[in-house]
Amino acid sequence: MDKKDKQLYDKAMKLYSTGYINRALMACDKAINRSEKNSAAYNLKGIIYYEKGNLTSALNIWKVNVSLNGDDISEMYINDSREDKFRMEAYKEAIVEIKKLNIHEAINKLNYCAESDFNMINVYNSLCLCAIKTGDFEKAQEYLEKVMFVDKNNKTALENKKILNEYGGNRNYSFIKKLCIPVAVIIAVIGAFAFTVPKIKNYTAARKVDQTAKAAEEAKRKVEEAKKQEAAKKQEQAKKEEVKEESKKGAKTIDASKLLTAIDDGDYKYVEKSITDVDKNFLGITERNAYDKAEAYMNDKGVVKLYEDGTKLFKAGKYNKAEAVLLNAYKYSNSSYLKPHIQFIIANNYEKMNNIEEAVKYFEEYEKENKDKTKEEANYMEEVLYKLAVYYKSTNAEKSKKYAEELCDKYPDSMYINTNIKDILK
Repeated sequence: MDKKDKQLYDKAMKLYSTGYINRALMACDKAINRSEKNSAAYNLKGIIYYEKGNLTSALNIWKVNVSLNGDDISEMYINDSREDKFRMEAYKEAIVEIKKLNIHEAINKLNYCAESDFNMINVYNSLCLCAIKTGDFEKAQEYLEKVMFVDKNNKTALENKKILNEYGGNRNYSFIKKLCIPVAVIIAVIGAFAFTVPKIKNYTAARKVDQTAKAAEEAKRKVEEAKKQEAAKKQEQAKKEEVKEESKKGAKTIDASKLLTAIDDGDYKYVEKSITDVDKNFLGITERNAYDKAEAYMNDKGVVKLYEDGTKLFKAGKYNKAEAVLLNAYKYSNSSYLKPHIQFIIANNYEKMNNIEEAVKYFEEYEKENKDKTKEEANYMEEVLYKLAVYYKSTNAEKSKKYAEELCDKYPDSMYINTNIKDILK
């Protein structure tokens, strides 16, 4: 990180530390726009979104940082956030409970959410509101301070602060005084009816206690279930990582220096051999760079060399050796002008090996990929259609007839329209 990058990051961190997170977010963007290598700015931007409750944005930012910079801290944040999707569900449920005035049920769910810094602004704002509704102004003040430490200008927090300044803290005497008369009346009324409806009162109280207990038990059950699921996922992930590490230990690697030299020298055999059976996901940056260059070389020049070698072996009658070389050529032929030539010669090579099933496979692939081309471009098409019609004659009459008709329609003067084709079309 150069001096200017560090200054931009330091500015963002200062804004974040002093509770101006929206300005800090803009400062992070400015730092990242100047340099994609500013890992610290990516991490801070992700944290801000995380605390705001935007898990998707946070994860995306950290994943970009891992991809671009291989950042271990972002990787750690991603792994540590696995349980937060359950907390988001719990938070949504808590909001529903607040709207229903089931405050204690909401508090149980919010306390679970508060175990993580994820969505902390919304969670503590909601806990503050719950504390206000239950008259616990001291607790409400505590939650409010947690929010405003992170986001001084948070709209909800400022509204809660206004309520607390009016009724809470050292000023709650006036609030209590306002409540004295109605509370006294309520007590008097309750006293008048105390001896006439004790069973109803007791039943209602017991029911509320029971409902609260049940809600708390249900919230606890959901939390435990979520923890079990997450533990199982972590265990599964650990096994996958263990397998990955074992695979990595035994994975084939490459000599980047030798490989790059071979590319410069046009040693396509060494290049092809070096990258065969290599999992590029296990390679370091230097090796991966060499691998990518080698792959590009094989897709361009290497495929030509392999095709030439395979054709020579085919013409020499060395069909088993030709098969291996031609299949390697086919592997690198997707973007090459040689692909139809390679398909055709592979099919012919399998014919010579009496492997008609594989021959038909490549003939059909050739027909499918070249049927819309001109006669000049698809210069093997007559022979391919003839052979497919003949090979399918005894196993699939419908396909055999289809290829015979295509041959006659496209090439009415073809020398391949012989007695075999005429028999198929009877």
